[in-house]
Amino acid sequence: QAFRLMASAPSEATPPELRERLLTLMCSHLMVAQRFSTVAEIAATPSAKATGPTASLHLLFGMAAFSQGRAKDAASEFRQCIAKRNQPCLSPKLPDVQSEAPRHMLALSLMRAGNKDEGRKQFQLTVDESPANLRIRLDFANFLQETGDSVAALQQLHEVIARQPFDTDAWRRGAEIALGNPHYYEFAVDWTGEALRNAPRDPRLLRARGEALLLAGDAGEAVEVWDRLGSKSPSDTAAHICCAILSDRTPRQVEPAMEPAVSAEFCQWFRRLVGAGAESKIRSLQDRLDPLDKCLPSAATTLKSILAEAEAA
Repeated sequence: QAFRLMASAPSEATPPELRERLLTLMCSHLMVAQRFSTVAEIAATPSAKATGPTASLHLLFGMAAFSQGRAKDAASEFRQCIAKRNQPCLSPKLPDVQSEAPRHMLALSLMRAGNKDEGRKQFQLTVDESPANLRIRLDFANFLQETGDSVAALQQLHEVIARQPFDTDAWRRGAEIALGNPHYYEFAVDWTGEALRNAPRDPRLLRARGEALLLAGDAGEAVEVWDRLGSKSPSDTAAHICCAILSDRTPRQVEPAMEPAVSAEFCQWFRRLVGAGAESKIRSLQDRLDPLDKCLPSAATTLKSILAEAEAA
């Protein structure tokens, strides 16, 4: 109601310091209530424009735009917040104005807007200004991975775990990056091994460890990891069977109702081995189709067909 009264009155009727304070408080409360569209509407009013707007309001308007998915508008607001944050104003500034938040949010906005070069520049500036902020480094690593620089992404994640070795998010993200490229499978073995020393019971890291060992060629150790994981999902069961067969162990029994799904996942693992260039493992599976046929007949039939086509070609 106070805002409506102020908006309906002539601009000169409201003291500037009251206008700034009222808008900042109101928009702050609206952001807490997640009323982002209302904040966006206020940003377009003459009252908001009459305040400058201040760096605090630019930050709030940027957060609202970002939450609405308007990345370019958000980036513009965060740029203006950074440009004005050292300017004097008539009401107390929001504490986040002088923190790393505006530049961090600018980098995230540029990332969403697809501005890779400027986004990387702003992320680097943010990291340089706040090297101990691990959340920023994780976001920077995600940005670098999405823009195709896996090595730089892993470097940022290494900085995170060097400062906080129990940060499972960083270990998991590094494992995902390494397992996404066949050239990094050996690195993935090292990374996941170290990760489990710091988080030995984390299911996602156990799964990544089993995957890395299988794809890098150590099926014997991998089957022990899948045993520790204890998952009965089709993908994990298929991986366990693959490792067991490759290491001449007794494969896990599969219920008939689950056989088609597990067989389909087994074929996916086989394709990943092909993609990894694991010729010795492929030949080993070819020589062990009989035990595969006993537990996953559908997968055995598919592999026989694939191998027959390969020989004919």
